[in-house]
Formats: sequence, C-alpha cells, structure tokens
Amino acid sequence: MKSLKFIKRYPVNKWVIWIGAGISYPVLPLGIPLTQFCLQTTCGESVMKRIFDIWGKANNLVKYPNVTSPLGVAPRLESVLGEIDNLQAKTNNCDFNFMEGFNSFLNAPYNEKHLHIAHLITLGADVISTNFDYCVQKAYSSIEGDNDYLVRYDVDNISYFKSKGKINSGTLWHIHGVAENIRNLGATIRVIKDGLNIKFQEYLEKRLHDGCALIFLGYSLSDYFDVNMYFTSKQNNIFKNSFMAFVQHTGSQFPDNIKELISLFRNYKLEETDTTEYLALLTGCKYASQFLSNKWEAIFISKTSLINTYKIKYILLCKISNMLGININLLDLLAFQKAVESEDYFEPFDFFQTLAITCRLPAMVKEALYYDKKSYNIIKTSPDLLGYYYEHGDLRRALSLTKSLEQLFEDAKSTDKELGWSTYTSMSVHCRLIVLKLLKTPFSKKIRKEDLLQIDKLFKLTYLLSHRPLKDNKYVNQVTTALRFHLIFQTIIDCKLNVNLENKILKAYGEIASISGFVGSYRDISLANYFSFKYNSKKSSLCEAIEFANKSIELSQLIGDFKGIKRAKRLLYLFKLNKII
Repeated sequence: MKSLKFIKRYPVNKWVIWIGAGISYPVLPLGIPLTQFCLQTTCGESVMKRIFDIWGKANNLVKYPNVTSPLGVAPRLESVLGEIDNLQAKTNNCDFNFMEGFNSFLNAPYNEKHLHIAHLITLGADVISTNFDYCVQKAYSSIEGDNDYLVRYDVDNISYFKSKGKINSGTLWHIHGVAENIRNLGATIRVIKDGLNIKFQEYLEKRLHDGCALIFLGYSLSDYFDVNMYFTSKQNNIFKNSFMAFVQHTGSQFPDNIKELISLFRNYKLEETDTTEYLALLTGCKYASQFLSNKWEAIFISKTSLINTYKIKYILLCKISNMLGININLLDLLAFQKAVESEDYFEPFDFFQTLAITCRLPAMVKEALYYDKKSYNIIKTSPDLLGYYYEHGDLRRALSLTKSLEQLFEDAKSTDKELGWSTYTSMSVHCRLIVLKLLKTPFSKKIRKEDLLQIDKLFKLTYLLSHRPLKDNKYVNQVTTALRFHLIFQTIIDCKLNVNLENKILKAYGEIASISGFVGSYRDISLANYFSFKYNSKKSSLCEAIEFANKSIELSQLIGDFKGIKRAKRLLYLFKLNKII
C-alpha cells in the first residue's frame, strides 16, 4: 500500500475520496450485473444473453493493443436505462414503472467500508460518490449518534451533504444524485447528457489545482458520458499539484482508459488491494465486519410496477436494438411483428419513428418507408425523410431537404446552442456526394478545380462541426461523424493520413459503445487510405484500405447490418480492382 505514505503528506482536510459501486457491494449491485438485470427484467433472459454474446464478439473484432474491450465489457448502463426511462414516460394506459425500483437503494444497510468513509468525513475529508444510496449517511449517523447527522442540499440537480453541527467536517457529493429523487437520478442519458454539474466542476478543479490527495477507491472509471469526458478534456499534468491514488479491489483489473487519467497528474500510484484494510489504515480505526445478504434484485422488483411489461417489451426491444446497433432479428425473430401490435400503448410519432429506424439494419426497405411516412404525416415536416433518404443512399432526394453550406457554417459558428441532428445529416449529405464523385473516377489522379474548392469548404466546415463540446450519446455520434469526413478531406488535401485522428474517432465510438459507429468508421478510414493511395501513389495505403473494409464487413455481419455489408463490399471491389491494375 505504497500510496498511503504519499496521501499522509497531506492533511486530512485535503483528502478527496472518490468511491464507486464496489463500496456498496454485495448489498447493491456492480454496474455489469445491474445492466444484465435491467435487460433481463424488461426484455427477457434470452435477449440479455444474446446481447452480451454479440458484445463480447464485437470487442474481439475491434480490440487493439493494450485495449481489449474498446466498447466496454458491457453495453452502457446509462444508455439501456435511458431507453427504459424514455419509453416509461411515453406509455399510454400501461402500468409500467421500472425506474422506481431504484428507491430500494435507500434501504440498503451500511457496511464496514461505509463506516471508514464516514469516519474520514468527520475528520474533514471530502467524499465524491457516484452511488445513489444513503449508506455513508447512515454510517455517519451511527458514528455520531444523536450528536450530528448529514444534511442534504440540492443545487442544479446535484446533491451534496454537510454536517449539521461540525464546521470542520468534510462534504459528501452525490454527483449522480440520490435514489430519493428518481427523476434526477444520473443513471440515464437524459440526466447526465450535459456532463458534470458546473458547481461540482468548480469545486473539483479548485481542490486539484490547489493541491490535494485524490483517492479513487473501488471506482471502475466507466462513467463515460460525464466523468470520463471531463477528465479527457484536460491537458497533461494539469493537476500537477495533487497526488492521485487509483485503488482497485483485490482481483480487479485496471480499466483500459486509466492512462488518460494518470496523464493529468505528475505523481500517482495504482494499487490493487483489500479496500477495507486500506480504509482502516487511512482512518486508523477498526470497525466490526458485518454479514450482509445479497437480495437486491427481489427488493428492487418489489418497488417497481411491472404488471404490463408484456405491452412495452417489444417496442422497448426495438429501441434498445436501435441504440446498440444490433439487428432486431438477431435478438428476437418475432420482436418487430409483436412491437407493431402494441401501437395503442404509445405516443404515435415516437412509436412509428422507432419502427422505421428498426427496419434499417435488416434492410426492410418498404417497411422503413411506410413507418417513416406515418411519422412524417403526423408532424407535417421533412426531417425524418432526410434521415431516411441519407440512410438508404438516395442522396439526390436528401439534398433537396438539406441545409445549404451557408446555413451550416452559420450553425457551426453558433457556439452558444446545441446543434440538432439535421445540421449533421445535412453536412453528411454534402460530404458524401463529393466523396462518391471522386470514387466514380477511380483511375484519375487529378481533382477538378471546382471540386477542390468544394472539398476545401467542407474541410473547414467539418473542422468546425467536429470541435463542439461532447455532451451525450447522440452528440458524440454527430461530432464523430464530422471527424470522419474531416479525416477523408484532410487526406485528400495533404496527401497523407492523420493516424492520430483515426484513433480519436475509434476511441470516441468506444466511449459511447457504438458498434455501428465502428462499422461506419472502418469504411471511412478505408476510404481515407484509398485516397492516400490514389492521390499519393502510396501502395501500402491500398492494403490498409482493403484491411479496414474487411473489418467493416466482419462487424456488419456480426450485428446483422445488411446495408453495411453491401457498402463495404462495393468499396472492397473497387480497391481490389485498383490492386490488380
């Protein structure tokens, strides 16, 4: 436990302990079992097992040196719960409420670790928790008896707790909320899409810049949509005045993305140890261990309303299929047909739009157009058709619905507002048209002057649209799409590949666990390599282009993306033709 001597160089009031789900285990679940439970309870055990099987195989296809699970070991819990929460809010005449199950976390008993953590708060240490339970609060009251307890304060959807009577005690931050306030619980994309709370960021940065001992304890570093984005946005050695210890439970592996975190600190230690013993050495106290039963699933279910789960199961499965980018037929052959029969229970526009999107991976062209038109007829506008035409490669029709380049530049320069997906789809249409134009002349080494001017404009536009703050799952997809086109145009203009940009694109899709993102990225990276060969005569780039196209095909086959297979095979035919000639 080498980190202890570094930590104890700081006074206790300069200790910041960051705790994760492992601190409350086994009474409360870790992230992966909770993800499995959510999928199993709402969509069925067989579906959950298929999803995890496909997920493992996808990681094997996209892994690279030192990163064995780029997509994460499991689908993102926040994404799964985001779909459940979203559907739950839109049901009609349907008794279904899964999210209320989190109320059960309030009754979880504290353990030995919680007692040590509470003790550190009494000494002046601050604690940051990503958990929803009140275990630390209960432990604090147990230590202090009738003398003191922790009082909750809510500011801008974040909860923190301070001692009622002790001025010099520490602060307990619940950065993802508490189970007492389900609507603001940071378990869904809806709540965490704007990133870490500003008040909390200001607090954290002041502590780290001034100098403190930051101790990550039993934390998985898997809060991809806010915590990870916050740390990866920082420069190397920015927190050089602070010491960081990353302490894992015995038998746990250090996360793949630990390098990004440790790069921010000049001094740090990584340790795998018994976290209870570690805390005992920090506090200098002994607390009696407790036997705690592990029945959280039954207690969780007792707080829910799942009477009408059968009514929402199949449309929810469609939504989760769309979110994960896995063909619905690979999860349940009858799911789409049964989802169609549940129309009466849902708001029409969202229902038809969900069905339309679900049809795209299996290449159910007629059905997709049918449901697209039904949703279009409800709102009497064209954005869904723009997405439909682009998805199905009808770029000429899509072009008539896109924003002009002038409008897109105006959007890109408006940094004070979040851009809608129509901006990025419009950008994609303009970019894809010029890319296809260059592909139609495979043996020409020159680009027409007017095309070069268009490429230069799009190069500048994609730069602007790819340098927006990453806020949520949807927004990462948008920004990364701009990065993909920027990579292609930079290769054409500079006649060389930007490998760092390639890695940035794949890492971003790994952060949000998007398999379909990897499929499209592999195609675009193969195109960038092809243009490097075409305009710079670099033969090795053609081999790379073929390799990435093959990877796109393999991944498309795994998730049942028939359009993806077809698109990559077209590229592969072109690349192999060039190789022969």
